[in-house]
Amino acid sequence: MAAPAESTRGARGMRPLPMAATGQPAPFRLGAPAYLVALGGWLAATVLLTRSAAELARLFVAADGLVAAAHAVGLVFFPFAVAAAVWQLFPVMLRNDPPLPELRWLALPLLGAGIPLAVALASGRTRLACACAVLLAAGMSLLLVEVATLVRRAPSGDSWS
Repeated sequence: MAAPAESTRGARGMRPLPMAATGQPAPFRLGAPAYLVALGGWLAATVLLTRSAAELARLFVAADGLVAAAHAVGLVFFPFAVAAAVWQLFPVMLRNDPPLPELRWLALPLLGAGIPLAVALASGRTRLACACAVLLAAGMSLLLVEVATLVRRAPSGDSWS
């Protein structure tokens, strides 16, 4: 049995594998702060739930601490965790890069409006809540536009060959 031609072997005598083109994940300096803020929202919700254990045990789900915990998860944890995951995973999974990655730097502080929104809702400041909701919606819109663009530009069919 003849050995394969030497030209098809790479370093260490191994045959190179074909690789599909992939997009680049977001830089660490963008993803790390988003994950840290998401973690902060999760920890805040944990503290609020722990402090409201008595109300939760009595099934009084409208207690201030429980509502604040839900706001911490919904307005702080989810937007930042989803954004960081999208920025890290979607370009690689969908095998392309966003056309305007600079918009991520605009979306990050806009998503930060969820933090004062949660405080405004807890304290009954309607005007502040409305302004923060608009800013948060703008940040989420930028994120959704990036997702839609990545999906639209993704290669179709079998792109492995």
